Amino acid sequence: MNRALVLAVLSTVPAVASAQVVTPVPPKSTPAPAWTPPPVAPPAPQPPAEPDVPTPNIVKLDAAGFVIWPDKPYEIVVFEALPIDAQQRQTWEAKLKERRAQLDDLILRNLGEALSIRESLYGIDAVDDWGPLVKLATPLNNFFAVKPPLDQFVRTSQILRAKQLNAFNDGVKHFKAQSTDSLMRRIGNDQAKLMVEKPREAAKERALEGMLAFDRMTTALADNWASVKASTGVSGDFAAAEAMVASAKDPAAKAAAGFALLKAIPAERRAEVLGAFRTPMPPAPKPPSDPAIEGAPLPKTPGTPLPPAGTGVSPANTPK
Repeated sequence: MNRALVLAVLSTVPAVASAQVVTPVPPKSTPAPAWTPPPVAPPAPQPPAEPDVPTPNIVKLDAAGFVIWPDKPYEIVVFEALPIDAQQRQTWEAKLKERRAQLDDLILRNLGEALSIRESLYGIDAVDDWGPLVKLATPLNNFFAVKPPLDQFVRTSQILRAKQLNAFNDGVKHFKAQSTDSLMRRIGNDQAKLMVEKPREAAKERALEGMLAFDRMTTALADNWASVKASTGVSGDFAAAEAMVASAKDPAAKAAAGFALLKAIPAERRAEVLGAFRTPMPPAPKPPSDPAIEGAPLPKTPGTPLPPAGTGVSPANTPK
């Protein structure tokens, strides 16, 4: 009996052992899908190519074939001959107005020197000695011109596109080359005359922007003399100047009449009277309201309150 029981137990051991070591086979896994690259974004649309800009030719000749200088700086004439859009023109006019305001301010702050310069320019064509013409360069630069010069002003104003700027530079070079050639043909081989005519032409070119600013104010003075005289109460011997105002028939004569009025006004009141006709300085641009923009005002934060006056305690050593 015991022997049969032992045999029965021993016969079940291999089955139990085999049942313990056999591991079930897992089901087959589904393979991962093959990797595919993301779609390539289409290229950004390119801006249209800037059209070619022809070189402005502002040269005009008289009957003898010599260059006629324009009645305003040739840099401005070249700029205004460029094909620019409405936004560019608006920006240009705003920048030019600001420059004129700066020039008017310079003239009014140095009115005594500016008055002498303008008087010299009235007689510049009669000067036959190069010395006074050369000496005129320094006061012109100091009291009758703002920086930078007009050609640099245009180049640094960031108004023109690349091809427009190239056309501007070429137009300026062309006019200067033609005017120099015209001067040399007019003078010929007369070196003594060349020593006078070159500084005369240079002085006229350098003075033109300031002269236009000065004449713009004196013309306004002549046009509004009756009301100016009544409102300011200025006194002086104005008879000759007022006769010039009454007989003035063209802009040059009107500016000269205003110049005569200005000289007749007492020196200590000239800047006050003429300053009423200055170009107003445009308002300063508003600071950006976005704090992320450089220069925007920082948000207000509570700071350390100041101690009462007379306590001898500073915010740095205030007890915490």
